[in-house]
Amino acid sequence: MKKRIISITIFILSFFVIYGVKAEEKYTVADVNYKFIEYNNAVSEYNANNCNGTLYTQIVVNKCNSIGRTKMQALTYLFNAKAYDKDLISDDIQKVLDENSSACSSIISSTLQEAINKVYLLMYIAGPILLILFGSVDLTSAVVAGDEKQRKAAYTRFVRRTISLVLLFAAPVLVRLLINTFGMSDKTSNKYACTYSDKKVTISYISRRRNNKGNAQVTAAILDAADKIKSVSSSKQWEYTCTGAANVLNHYESNTYTTMCCADYVSAVLQLAGVFTAEEINGMGSYNSENCPGYNKGNTCATAVHVFLHEHEWIRITDIDDLEPGDITFYWPQFDYTPSCLKEAGINRAGHVEIYAGDNKAYSGGSTDGMRKAGALGHTPSYSGEHRFIEAYRYPGKTNKKK
Repeated sequence: MKKRIISITIFILSFFVIYGVKAEEKYTVADVNYKFIEYNNAVSEYNANNCNGTLYTQIVVNKCNSIGRTKMQALTYLFNAKAYDKDLISDDIQKVLDENSSACSSIISSTLQEAINKVYLLMYIAGPILLILFGSVDLTSAVVAGDEKQRKAAYTRFVRRTISLVLLFAAPVLVRLLINTFGMSDKTSNKYACTYSDKKVTISYISRRRNNKGNAQVTAAILDAADKIKSVSSSKQWEYTCTGAANVLNHYESNTYTTMCCADYVSAVLQLAGVFTAEEINGMGSYNSENCPGYNKGNTCATAVHVFLHEHEWIRITDIDDLEPGDITFYWPQFDYTPSCLKEAGINRAGHVEIYAGDNKAYSGGSTDGMRKAGALGHTPSYSGEHRFIEAYRYPGKTNKKK
């Protein structure tokens, strides 16, 4: 029985030692270089999405959180790799580690780790000495007394103390095994943990009154959102049919096929850019029946967008030469434009809406062919296909100045 206990103890110790060696062998030059590339790609994508700035939608927040976690997991690997073998770390990687030293720290503080190491060292030295000392005293006492039972009891105590000493030596490997099994990293023993807190969504409220702040940022957000949705519509070959801004954003987020029309597209862009909330965009339907009876074709038809921006006191641009990137432009299908529906304030009924991108280009969802082409498409600003320019609307923070 005693021999079996000793054999099991030796087997367990061997398992810990073998597992510890196996875990260490996971660090290679190729893996370190791959993780460094992964880190740099994550940083580039993090900056491209302005993840350190104001995030206007939950879609962008989720994307930034995912990029941030990838970045920190790569850093964790690099820090652990350095702890294993400094020769694996190039000067460029070392620079990155220095820059992120405050974000990455050992799971156990250096002070505590030093204290633990001293305790282990003391036990490693004192353990064998005490084992031999107490064992010798017990066995000597038993031999002097000539008592067989006392001799067997002394031998049993010696075996138990030996097992305890073996487990003591195995404790550090056991700790590494547990950390490697339950730690956040899938590649390392996770000595280091790089911290990252998920960002909370910030919905930027745009006042209905004019102001002189944030116009450049809002314009950039509108053009960026327009390009992102157009990228998905082209890659997934969307088709022309009005289905609403909510449907467009759902399929944009999941990168899947759907349909949309010009007003769906512009409304979805304004929501994705954080200019208006989902509730405000979904409430556009009331502007159809209220302002143009008989032309109610859904909550994002061009008529509704047209009146909606006017009601929210966006700057009205009537001179086509005054157009600037980010302006929301409205058109009527006939060249001999005669509005059949006018508001008292002078709002005309629009049949098409798009986003001016500058250089005689525009982002548009006005046709299947158009939405299947990425980016802004070229046309003469006064006409978009068979549509004639009526007027445009600009975010209230921009000044109406002629180029």
